[in-house]
Amino acid sequence: MPLRRFAILLSVCCLAFTGNFIQYQASALALDIMPMLEINSVGFSTMFLVPMLAAVFFGIPFGLAGDKFGSKRVVATCFAIACIGGLLRIITLYSYPLQLASLFLIGIGMAALSTNVVKTIALWFGSKTDTAVGVYYAVSCLGIVASQAVGELYDSVRQAYVIAEIALVAVTALWVIVDKNLPNGVNPPSEKPALNTFLVAAKNTNVWLIALAVGFTLSSSTAFAGLLPQALESGKGMSGFAAGNMAASVTIASIFGCIAGPALCAHLKSFKPYLMIINIVASAAMLSVWYVEGNASLHFTLAASGFLSAMTGPILQAMPVMMRGIGSRFAGSASGIIGTVSLAMSFLLPILISALSNENYEIDLIMQAACFATSILPIAMLSKIEKEQPA
Repeated sequence: MPLRRFAILLSVCCLAFTGNFIQYQASALALDIMPMLEINSVGFSTMFLVPMLAAVFFGIPFGLAGDKFGSKRVVATCFAIACIGGLLRIITLYSYPLQLASLFLIGIGMAALSTNVVKTIALWFGSKTDTAVGVYYAVSCLGIVASQAVGELYDSVRQAYVIAEIALVAVTALWVIVDKNLPNGVNPPSEKPALNTFLVAAKNTNVWLIALAVGFTLSSSTAFAGLLPQALESGKGMSGFAAGNMAASVTIASIFGCIAGPALCAHLKSFKPYLMIINIVASAAMLSVWYVEGNASLHFTLAASGFLSAMTGPILQAMPVMMRGIGSRFAGSASGIIGTVSLAMSFLLPILISALSNENYEIDLIMQAACFATSILPIAMLSKIEKEQPA
């Protein structure tokens, strides 16, 4: 079993790495893609965010399906659809509507994974779930970094898409080969009707509070990552290259934060004070980015904000499996609710912040930091979480 569980963790990490790698290819190849498709920045932003829409629409259904049929079948089916989307992306290079459709299909695979990954990991890692989830999110961030790092190495957009499709097919095959729905001795998926499994999760107040907490942090992080390069370039007078390098330090630091957060939390008796303190300090680091002077200080502050803001995410995401009445059996439904609510917030709140700031970078960053800090309110309202006993 130890070898099997690490093979499964490797498999989900490969899926996440490849999914993020594909989504962020659009960012790395933007200067080639926009004239090729004859789109402006709004069209490009829509294209970039389309994969995430799949999770908004299908997060809850995929979570229910994972609880009912097992995560292996659901994730494998959805990544097969993603592979079709990857092929469509290659053969419709010059059609903007079909490119959107292809990215949406790719997003279906990631949506199924994101709503079932905590359930899958919990079944195999038990009390070490939060640490394993931290590794998963760290590798997800690494996919973003890798995609942006190799963007200049492709000979063409088509070549980039072909390489990504080969990787997508390979990791999908790895999942099918490696994953096993359940460890030996664990009860099979719930026999309850899908609606009943959803109601079990929906009636748990903690699930909704976690969804709000994740939503506030994800919204802020999404807006922060999107604004930072242009804020540094326009507001701080940096070159585009220097601003990009500075912004990359946030993502790189977040990789380590994803791992360090659960490791530190494992030694604490209570989650809530830790989560609240870290999120307050992280929001302060995000806010201070605008006010520090000097490249060295700015690098440090950006790295600190990335590290701190990533520390609590894996813990919040892993919480459903620790809840009495939820556990690994209904974690798919709970994760579906959390994913749908948090991603919907990550679409709406950055737009609201941008509209209210009226292109004032300082106000924008203040509001982003405030949004991140607001996450402590639902965290403070969480009732005591007792670990679900193994079935």
